[in-house]
Amino acid sequence: MAFIISKRNFLVHRDGAPNYRIPKDFIGEIPKDVFNSRLVQKNIEAGLILVPASKADKDIQDVEDQAGPAEEQVEVKKKNTAKK
Repeated sequence: MAFIISKRNFLVHRDGAPNYRIPKDFIGEIPKDVFNSRLVQKNIEAGLILVPASKADKDIQDVEDQAGPAEEQVEVKKKNTAKK
């Protein structure tokens, strides 16, 4: 299992298993195969899924504080793309 914080809703398609739904504002553990999926890894890079160093409140707060600007950049890109 891997501990994450999700800033968006995600539906992860899995081979040989039911799809896995990660809800917006989810804080908790997900299966390793879901964590290793391309969708989750790309969104970790984009800052929409956060991976704190531990489950401690301080680590969770630290990673959320660092992610703020990255999440705002994604919102700006979505708005700019919609205007075109």
